Amino acid sequence: PEHRIQYLLYKRQLVWHKTLRLDHIFGSRGGLRIHHVIESYDEWADGRRLRVREAKKHALTALGGSQEAEAALDTFRKLLRQAFRGDLE
Repeated sequence: PEHRIQYLLYKRQLVWHKTLRLDHIFGSRGGLRIHHVIESYDEWADGRRLRVREAKKHALTALGGSQEAEAALDTFRKLLRQAFRGDLE
């Protein structure tokens, strides 16, 4: 049933969210329309990759910047992915 839908993604970009009242499909509440999202997706994805790279750099700096810190950060990311998928043991 439709009332159970909480959010919708276009590829990896959030385009509709029930609780946040975000609508980039029909453009209600001043949002983008889905054709704008599709046209600008590559630019959005490039920006996301840059933000992720910068966040990783800051996290490694905060952890001391060593190879051990990088390994710890990778382990943490894997655990987060498992938790998100519900596979965490």
